[in-house]
Amino acid sequence: MNLSRVYSITLVLLTFFIWYVIYSAQFLIYDESLGNIILAFLVSIFSLIGILILFWKKRNIIKDCQWQTIMFLLICSPLTIFFVVMNYEFIFGAVLKN
Repeated sequence: MNLSRVYSITLVLLTFFIWYVIYSAQFLIYDESLGNIILAFLVSIFSLIGILILFWKKRNIIKDCQWQTIMFLLICSPLTIFFVVMNYEFIFGAVLKN
């Protein structure tokens, strides 16, 4: 299995993981939901750092999977996660429990 395919599959899995963690936060009590949101934000930041490191070290992997990378950065960037958390009720139709 080549690195581009592993990179592409990893981006898809990270996307599902981040959004699952954000979505499931509405069903948890306050401390746990806050923990899920912080986890999603941290995974997003570390993923962005990993993509930047790959861009500097193995630029051709990013070029081979440029659409997957662009979509991941649009859907799972830390700024997107922040926007989703600030508008959680509008996006998911549920209020985080206090």
